[in-house]
This record gives sequence, C-alpha cells and structure tokens, in this order.
Amino acid sequence: MPNWVYNEVDIHAPLADVQPFLTIDYDMDDPKLPVNRFNLHKLYPDRFDAGDQRGFEAWDHDWMVKNTGSKWNPTIHASDENGITSLGFDSAWNPMNELLERLHKLTGWTIHNEFEEEIPQYEGSFHCEG
Repeated sequence: MPNWVYNEVDIHAPLADVQPFLTIDYDMDDPKLPVNRFNLHKLYPDRFDAGDQRGFEAWDHDWMVKNTGSKWNPTIHASDENGITSLGFDSAWNPMNELLERLHKLTGWTIHNEFEEEIPQYEGSFHCEG
C-alpha cells in the first residue's frame, strides 16, 4: 500500500481548455459515477495510443514513475473558478510534477501544485511559469 500524496493543482486556464487533457473514467467503488483521469494519449502520444487514454493497456511501472512522478493515473476532481482550473487528486508515493511539467511544456499554462504526503509528512510546492 503506497503512501498517498495529496495534490492541489491550479492551472491558469479555464476547465474547457484543460478538459481535452483529461479523460472520463468511472469510479471503482461506484461504476455509475464518472470521474476524470489524465489523458495520457494527449500528454504522451508516442507512448499511449488514442484508444488507451487512461494508460492502462501500455502501463509500465518504471515508465510511469519516471515520466509522470507516480505509478498510477489518479482519479481527479476538477473544478473551474474565474478561469482557473483546480485539480485535486491523490498520487502514489510522489507528487505528479513530471506530468504537470509536461502539460506546461505543451500548453504554456501557469501551473502550481501544492502537495503533501500523509506519512512521513513532507510537503512542498511545484511551479511552472513563463
């Protein structure tokens, strides 16, 4: 069981612009409840086919950790307020700063991640700007 890292991400773009970089999945506990995950095909088209947006088919532990920062594609809660998209999600072991940096490089959006691990209680922030 991993230590969970709580990520609170602000993206300086409206949710309508961010949504193509997310994909719809369904909650494991409630299969009728739609949830968001990162669209790994949009972020890493050389690695994930268009039919593998969630990254489950081409999943590889070492690749995921190196390129996204975490071994799993998390369930994401997304909202928009005044043109800033907020994403909240838990990642396994580490924050997903590598993936957020990739998103910044593709879009140029300002992205801030405030993260905190449950145990041994480390926290920090990650910023992509300019």
